[in-house]
Amino acid sequence: MVTQIYDGPPRFFKGHGVQVGLFGLAFVDIWIMRWMMKRHNAKKEATAAEWAGRGGNNPDENKTLEDLCDDYPSYRYIYWMIGGGERWEGLCKRQQSKEILAGS
Repeated sequence: MVTQIYDGPPRFFKGHGVQVGLFGLAFVDIWIMRWMMKRHNAKKEATAAEWAGRGGNNPDENKTLEDLCDDYPSYRYIYWMIGGGERWEGLCKRQQSKEILAGS
């Protein structure tokens, strides 16, 4: 395919244009996926807050991660956050504290 696209030496406008276009498409796709993951995580946080407000436990907490996969209540998507490393550290600490409490 490369020999079909890069066929106009010495500047290769068509080849570089296709490459830049694909990089742009990948960049847009990454931001769409990031937005979708943030939205999914926000829904999970809202559900967790709702259950905490009721003073009860989510019944799905008793099921295994293998049964529910992405729908497991404490499962969160991890995505790159510019300048947001403190949120990642908070997630790790929260998960560690849950594991400690579950072990005792």
